[in-house]
This record gives sequence, C-alpha cells and structure tokens, in this order.
Amino acid sequence: DPVYVEAAQALAHRMSSVHGAVSDRIAWAWREILGTPPEPAILTRLTRLHTEALARYSEQPDLARKAAGTPEEAAATGIG
Repeated sequence: DPVYVEAAQALAHRMSSVHGAVSDRIAWAWREILGTPPEPAILTRLTRLHTEALARYSEQPDLARKAAGTPEEAAATGIG
C-alpha cells in the first residue's frame, strides 16, 4: 500500500535529523510512534536490520534512490 511506504519514508526522513548513533535514531522513532522506549532486544534487532539494509543500499545506490533517496534513508524506511 503506497500510504504505508510514504509514511515509512517520512519517518525515515525525520530520523535522519536526529543526532547520534543509529540505535539512538531507531529508539527515537520507536518512542515517537509508540510513546514508550523499545526493549533492548528489539532495539538490537532493529539496529542489525538497519545495518544490513544500509550495506545493501550502499552497494546499490539506484535502488536506494527509488526506495527513499539516500542509502541511509532507504535503510531506515525498511524498519519504519
């Protein structure tokens, strides 16, 4: 559904303005959406997923541009 993709892209764009490590940006997004901090195990899984997606999108910049623009935002879109 395009609405979910656009919402994930918008969240990824907002995440890119949060300073700190990837896990800090993911924790911020979790709190922003759900109102509570993520459990450590969930944060670890989402950080790993982001890291793996970032590696793939960095190797395929054309795919990243189609997904969300930059490899960083494309990876964040996948977890948003």
